[in-house]
Amino acid sequence: MAGIRKQFDLRSISLDTSSWQRVLEAEMEEEIKGLAVVWLKNAILTVPVWSRASHGTFKPLADAVGFIIPSQPLIAKKDRSALGQSVSRGGLELTGSTFHFSYETNLQYLIANETMHVEYPDHGIFSPQGLRTETPFNFTKTGEELFKREMLKVRLPDPFRFLRTRKF
Repeated sequence: MAGIRKQFDLRSISLDTSSWQRVLEAEMEEEIKGLAVVWLKNAILTVPVWSRASHGTFKPLADAVGFIIPSQPLIAKKDRSALGQSVSRGGLELTGSTFHFSYETNLQYLIANETMHVEYPDHGIFSPQGLRTETPFNFTKTGEELFKREMLKVRLPDPFRFLRTRKF
């Protein structure tokens, strides 16, 4: 009577976490940049151009993610985009397991128009005709909703790509 013979190798399986972490960081950096661009496009479409100061507030974040803010016709007599840049901050934070972008401004009339219905001469409104775009702008709230919706599409790198085996 012949016996059944089966040969096999013992192997161990491990997850190459350092490779997974490198890929995670690279992919999440691209994802967060893409999400910041979605946020910026919404803000630029929502916030009107008068002196370019408000759009100037978006430049630090735009520079950090490689986005060029489209030039729009100047309505005021003076280009004040440098003012907007000087009172704003924005950028990426990619450390450990934290991946996010930030935007902050102290531009008083943008803050007022973002959160309140503003009429001339309140809060630095320049024109008696007022703004052509109704306030409050709510670009941060709309941008947050867009961010959350787009974030649901983001996927972590597949861990099965990083499984390693070795023979005993």
